[in-house]
Amino acid sequence: MEEIVLNVEKREKKGKEFAKKLRADGMFPAILYGAGREMMLSVNERKFRNLLHLHRGREHMVLTLLLEGENVEVFLKDVQHHPVTERILHADFEELVKGRKVTLDIDIEFEGIPEGVKEGGLFEPLRRTLRISCLPRDIPELLRVDISEMKKGDTIKVGDLSFENVEILEPPDEVIALLSEPKGKAVKEKEEIAPEEEEAIPEETEE
Repeated sequence: MEEIVLNVEKREKKGKEFAKKLRADGMFPAILYGAGREMMLSVNERKFRNLLHLHRGREHMVLTLLLEGENVEVFLKDVQHHPVTERILHADFEELVKGRKVTLDIDIEFEGIPEGVKEGGLFEPLRRTLRISCLPRDIPELLRVDISEMKKGDTIKVGDLSFENVEILEPPDEVIALLSEPKGKAVKEKEEIAPEEEEAIPEETEE
């Protein structure tokens, strides 16, 4: 696994005013926790953005923080962005303990064109992420799910999925995608069937 390195600084101050000043200087606040300690950090926003860009925008990754001469292996747990400017507001780093698994949500990527879609069916994804547990070195970039063999009426459930060295923390019977008939077509077929059903009903006779 490629080592990702990021320089960070320890900070003592906190609060909205200090965070505002920090961002004005091209930095943003972050926190390091886990392994029995908690520490406030300052991170260079430009360098952090470059790191995310180099790794295709991944916001869940294992990296090494260079902190006052110490190398700290961490998991990037969370990144908060400003809803308008997209500037980075805050980041959470969880210090890793050898042999301990991490829990996180990973995006699903559906691959292929279902057979049922080629026949006029409609593919409906019901989940975009799944919660998983694994060792840091086994964190997948995406959960890739092949849908090319799906036919009309087929579903994909959590229990149908399997990823190497990854445990999915979701109910096995939960449906994450299905392939159905287009609603307009189903209604049309129902309307075409209705007259025949009416003709099949015998008229009542007077006794």
